[in-house]
Amino acid sequence: MDSSIAGLIGAGIGALAGMAGTVIGQYMQSRRDQRSWLLDKKEDTYSNTLRYLSKVVNRRSQITANGKAILSIDDTSLWFNDVSEAQAWMTSLTIYCSEGVRTKICEALKDYNEALSCFVGTDSNAIDAGKKSISSGNLIETMVKVRESVLTCARQDLGKVIV
Repeated sequence: MDSSIAGLIGAGIGALAGMAGTVIGQYMQSRRDQRSWLLDKKEDTYSNTLRYLSKVVNRRSQITANGKAILSIDDTSLWFNDVSEAQAWMTSLTIYCSEGVRTKICEALKDYNEALSCFVGTDSNAIDAGKKSISSGNLIETMVKVRESVLTCARQDLGKVIV
């Protein structure tokens, strides 16, 4: 084999290796970008879920003569907006959370939805069964438990991530 053919074969092998390296590099970068995007979505979703659950639990707008903080009637629409936002973010969280915590998040969302349905009187099963609607105190207790469950899942889900 003469040296020009050997050079041509070597150049061909070099070109193929260069192209393969580029393809592999692009693939690896794409995977890294996808993991980074998913982590950002997961962090954002956990953060907003916890933010709105905290607003639901802690929103107050007045102080009584006894010094007790309460939510005024005028601000209940803000509270219901927080309730809706928390519900929407929790629903999104079921999409972005890891498989290892998805069952816990879904259970927390189910508890949230059931408590809310009983509170606002839209739970036809509870009405048909003659159950009492849930009081605001019980609703807040449920929301506190849901928030703690989501926080535990966030620590478990995001704590694994090494950046």
